[in-house]
Formats: sequence, C-alpha cells, structure tokens
Amino acid sequence: MLKKGLLPAIFVALFAYKFHFRPVDHAPDYLRRAVAHNIWNSIFFLTEKIRSVTSSNMAIGFMNKAMMPTPTNENTIEDIIAITGFQIFETDILYSIFFEIVLDLLPLSDNDDYKIHFWRRKDLANKPYQPTVIFFHGGGFIVGDVPSASAFYSSIAADKGITVASVEYRLAPKFPFPAPSDDCFSATEYIINNAEDLNVDREKIVLAGDSAGGELAIVTAIEIKYKMEDFNFAGLVPVYPCTQFLTHRMQSFEENESTGVLTKDFWRMAGANHAFGISSKTDEIIEEMKTKSVFKRVAEIYPDIAERFLGAENEGDLEPADLSDEDVELFIDPKFSPLLYSDEALFKLPTTHLFTAEIDILFDDQRLFHEAASEAGANIKWKVWKGAAHCEQSFSTNAIGKTIAPSIDEHVDEMINSIADLLK
Repeated sequence: MLKKGLLPAIFVALFAYKFHFRPVDHAPDYLRRAVAHNIWNSIFFLTEKIRSVTSSNMAIGFMNKAMMPTPTNENTIEDIIAITGFQIFETDILYSIFFEIVLDLLPLSDNDDYKIHFWRRKDLANKPYQPTVIFFHGGGFIVGDVPSASAFYSSIAADKGITVASVEYRLAPKFPFPAPSDDCFSATEYIINNAEDLNVDREKIVLAGDSAGGELAIVTAIEIKYKMEDFNFAGLVPVYPCTQFLTHRMQSFEENESTGVLTKDFWRMAGANHAFGISSKTDEIIEEMKTKSVFKRVAEIYPDIAERFLGAENEGDLEPADLSDEDVELFIDPKFSPLLYSDEALFKLPTTHLFTAEIDILFDDQRLFHEAASEAGANIKWKVWKGAAHCEQSFSTNAIGKTIAPSIDEHVDEMINSIADLLK
C-alpha cells in the first residue's frame, strides 16, 4: 500500500530529474514564479491523470518499471534500448555508446553555454557522409536545454543510426527575439558549410523541432533557403510548433485550455518575454494580451493579415491592444510569427511532415500553417495525433510518461520514422 502523497512525491522527483531546465539566473522574479507555476500545473495534471487510470498496484508496477536496473558497460545498444525503453541513460553508459562532438555555437564562441551537440553511435563514428537531423529543443523560448532532451536525441541515433545535432540556443528573457532564430540559423549554416569535416552528408540534412523548436525549424528552413538558394534540405519535421503570437483566442485555445500541460497564461508570458525580454514593456504586454486584442491592433495597420486568421471572430468586443507601430512590426515579423510568411517564402519549404497534438492549445496555429503552406504550393503533410497533448514527446523517454499516455511510443516512433524516411 502506498502511503498518502508518496506517488506524487516520487513523480515530482522524477519530473524534476527529467526536466532539469537551464537555470535562469537572469530572470526576474515574476518569470521564475510563472515558470514554476506552469511546471506545477503540469505535475498536477499528470498526477491526476495517473490517479484516474491506475490502481495502487498498477502505480507500484509502473514506478518499479521507472526505476528499472541501470544498464552496464557490457550491454549492447540493443540491450540498453530493451532495458530502458529509451529512458535517460547514465552519463558514463551514454558516453561509452555514443561519440559526441561539442562545438562552439558561432558567433558565440566566447560563451561556454552555447554549443552545437552531435550524437553519433561510436560504431559509426568514422563513417563519412552520414545522414543528419538537426533538432531544436522546445521550451517556449524561455526554458529547456540540450541535456534535458539528450535521452530522446540519443534514442534516435541508437535506433536509426543517424547523426543527431542539437543547438544550445540563447533564451529569453535575457536574450529575446531574434536571438534564438539567429543562433539556430548560424548553427545550421555552419553544419552545412562544414559538412565534410563533420562527416555529415550535405544532401541528407533534415530540420526538426518540438514546440518552440518546431517554430525555429520552420524559420531556419526558410531563411537558409533565402541565403543559400542552391541548397536543399532533405526535409522538415516540426512537432506541434507555435506559428503566431497575435491571438490567443482561437477555438483550440479555448477548448484545450484544461486538457494538457500548456496553458494560455504560460504561452502569453512566454511570448511577451520572447518579444521584449527583461523590460517593463513585458509586464505591460502580458496584461494587454489578457484584456485586449493584439490581433485587432495589427489589423488596424495591416487589414490583410486577417486573412491568415480564420478564428478572428473569437476576439469579440475586445479593444485593440496599446502597441506602438514598432511593436506591431515585431509581432508580424515572419521569423516571430512564421504563419505570416509570404506565399513565396512558404513555397521554399522543403518536404514537410507536420505533427500536431489533437488537444493542444496550439492546434489552430498548426492547422492554419498547414493551410497557408498548402495554398502556397509547399509539399506538406499534416498528421494529427489523436488524444495527444502538447509536450507529449518530452515524456517519451520514461516509463511514467508511457503509463500516462500509452500512445506516446506510437506517436514518437511515427515522428522518428518520418525523419529517417526523409533521410533515405
């Protein structure tokens, strides 16, 4: 019999271990509180989900699975996959299996925090011209890092024998827009231009990312094509990406507010910090987003933008937000809201496999992006994961996540197979 409160306590500990977000020493107190509040909302949602689908005996069973034996150095890659189900590997085991290269993220070579990480199986370490996926982590542009996703990246490398590169890009509020997109662009350009030295097949590079990372993948794909017209990515795999910050009142924001770990309050806070960083304007914009309409303010200057938003009627009788013309220009910058890229730009997208969680507040972001890209003539496929919530992929490398949502494996396998197929 589990003692009262033991299950949530164990879950909290495992959750914290899994999501060891990069410390945000520079963040103001309100941001720290907001991030903590969202994490606790996530924990509450997931623990309630556990209670709703498990008995005490079942709970004991999946906790034992979550605490299964640590693999040893003698285990093969296949053994470790079988033992862990792609859970977090112990560091010494991980480095015994994978050959990792860590490069300075140019032009930030004087800052040790910002790097490009490559995950590659040691048995393939010296193989030239390896197919590669550049995967940008999520976190709303304000949290997240490469180490917290290393189990997921290494599982792709182990399962498919491809190289996985990930970028430790700068985060808001210390480094607001366009720092994240600039970093991802610089890292991708570096990999392309130095492909031979990195044993990367220049003809087989896929861009991918989840949530904010999915947005960064979309932006990087288009911006690289503008600068390197003769270069072609093998594909693009954005997973439940955000595509705009102009409105938080489309249907999916209203219907899915209480169905997952991503809330409107957190997303408004993330968007404002991504836009304005450590500034008094950030607090003002957060309040403006709650009570007024950024969309209507934009439409006053650019009425044609309304065509990109089929849910604009949800703005109701709200007054336009008090944004300067300069602020409006930021919100409609396609690198900030890629839904607003022109048809010409969207046509530059490589073959794109877009994955969407059905009960995500960002569902309509992705629906509208798929429609816009399709109408522009881009080669884009859209798959909706039934019953899935935002951040599902983040829980794919531990037994708790698989117990809460048994479909995680199916969805993640589909996404990984999509990457592998594009790299063939």
